[in-house]
Amino acid sequence: MADRHTTVFGDQIDVTALGAGLVKDVDDNLSVNVDDSTIEIDTDVVQVKDLGITNAKLAGSITDDKLDSDYIQTSEVDGTTIEFDGASGGSGLQIVDGGVDTLQLADESVTEPKLDALDAPADGEVLSWNATSQQFEWIVVDVTDAVLEADVIVNEIPSGLINSLNVTYTLANTPYAGTVAVFLNGLYQAPGGGLDYTISGTTITFVKAPHTGSDLYVTYIIDN
Repeated sequence: MADRHTTVFGDQIDVTALGAGLVKDVDDNLSVNVDDSTIEIDTDVVQVKDLGITNAKLAGSITDDKLDSDYIQTSEVDGTTIEFDGASGGSGLQIVDGGVDTLQLADESVTEPKLDALDAPADGEVLSWNATSQQFEWIVVDVTDAVLEADVIVNEIPSGLINSLNVTYTLANTPYAGTVAVFLNGLYQAPGGGLDYTISGTTITFVKAPHTGSDLYVTYIIDN
């Protein structure tokens, strides 16, 4: 009877009996059949090749329950403030366009040193866009000709008798040219020679005296 423990060599096995998983090299040595793309043999060890597992080799997807808690999971990305890059969910995280508003900003979190401005600010300066440098810069705003709330006079009743005889009335302030609007009994009065009235400094002179009991109101901006 033949010895059951006699060694079987590769050259004693027909290739048709090996199956797809085993191969013989040129020296008739048996070896595991690997594609060397996903699986490789490294010093007689069969192992997964570095970067060998791609999406094509994954059944389905890597779900959140397969991720360690130290890693960001898809369920933790709201898609409103934070998203995966790309419409179909890319490989990196990014802030959604317009996703961060005042609700997500801590109080006083955006301080001046964090602004991409050309220079440092001084008291009274405001941010202005510089189209040449494509940056903000701090500038002084000339308020010499600015209209302040206190300079706007609405419905002032000028001094002077309304008695069907008097044609001259005086304002409390000198108005800025072109800002005067005179209303007699609710009707707008046209300024200028040959029209309803003329004005010089604080003095309004009507062509025809307002009738007794008339309502006279003047709106204007003070000339500072």
